[in-house]
Amino acid sequence: ARENDLVLGTHGRSIYVLDDYSALRGLRAEDFQQRLAILGTTPGQQYDASPTPSTRFPGSGEYRAANEAYGVMITFMASGDDLAHPDAESDRERRIARRSAGDTEDKPRKVELTVRDGKGQIIRRQKLPLHQGINRIVWGMERDGVRPMPGPQAAPLEDGLPGGIEVPAGEYEVTLSLAGADEEIVTAVSAVTVLPDPRSPYPPSAQLENYAAALEIQQMREEAVSAVEQIVRARSDVEAILGLVSQRKKPGRELGEDLAALQKQGKDLINGLDALEQLYRKPPATRGIVYDDDKMANRIGRAMFYVLSTRDAPSAAARQEMERVQQALSETRTELDGFFNGELAQFRQAVE
Repeated sequence: ARENDLVLGTHGRSIYVLDDYSALRGLRAEDFQQRLAILGTTPGQQYDASPTPSTRFPGSGEYRAANEAYGVMITFMASGDDLAHPDAESDRERRIARRSAGDTEDKPRKVELTVRDGKGQIIRRQKLPLHQGINRIVWGMERDGVRPMPGPQAAPLEDGLPGGIEVPAGEYEVTLSLAGADEEIVTAVSAVTVLPDPRSPYPPSAQLENYAAALEIQQMREEAVSAVEQIVRARSDVEAILGLVSQRKKPGRELGEDLAALQKQGKDLINGLDALEQLYRKPPATRGIVYDDDKMANRIGRAMFYVLSTRDAPSAAARQEMERVQQALSETRTELDGFFNGELAQFRQAVE
């Protein structure tokens, strides 16, 4: 009764736990006709899980099951034939009926979760799958993170950025949005609470200092990712120009003087861009194990580890590491800007 959880024993070998059934109280048949409605939310409880005592791997000597999902649990209703049915056979009949009615696309819909802090600023935006009937999603009490460094394949960010740092305890607002059959957006809003860890020895002021420092480091990470994206785009442009130069070369003949000079200039630029990228990270195509603790990405990650290894205010050592990383990031950015405003600008002028 205290937790609003339903525990079912099979009197055999199983136990089923339904977390927070309060959203089901007072549910009526007509509620299943609502396009979108929040039925209930639970407070998000912050906590740090205790490590296993003694050995880390007890094997079969200790029973373990999944905990309740970490974060704010949101239970909501959704309806409409354009949404998948949770029952496989019913969903098959739904898709057949829609195809018979001329709907050949039947794209899966997603609900958008938007979280605002106490100042009304959007801190998290994410799209999640849903189906007809009662749905449950969890906001893990995190804010938007930073997109990953560019790699061989584009990162799948159409549903939102990866999760970032955990927000401090306090009051927040969640909004669910879903497009209707006429593409008109239907929304549902609810206030939610993030509860502090009652076992934490750190005062709220210290935890807010920790959060502010983590935000500073996340901004450093954003700057580093933007710089690498800039390098990757520039290298792609230069490689495209070199490809066009190669196409101008006629069989059995050398390139003209201007094009030959442009080709050499472009190859030198590629080497310069590669060197700049290695200031920020180990390139994705690198083979073997190489030293990379001096790369900006690793240095930023190390500063974040120093801060987030506790909920307390950052230590003097953590602050010093943040200052060193910020200084190195500024120096690297100056070098990058000098290259783009110098050699790369001259190449662009030569191309024109």
